Amino acid sequence: MISVEARVSLDALARHHGCSLAEVLEPLLIAEKDKIVARIYATGAEAEQEAAMGAFFGTADL
Repeated sequence: MISVEARVSLDALARHHGCSLAEVLEPLLIAEKDKIVARIYATGAEAEQEAAMGAFFGTADL
């Protein structure tokens, strides 16, 4: 569930930029994912990094 404030903000951003909600969200989501992945690879041994990546992407048990 998304808060009313977040939805209003997304709608306003999309309207301001003349684009869709997906076009507003996609770069934000990818940037956040990239920051998390960079932090994972900046620390720990390779096995720890792989475990953290699996946990992040939900593939740890596959």
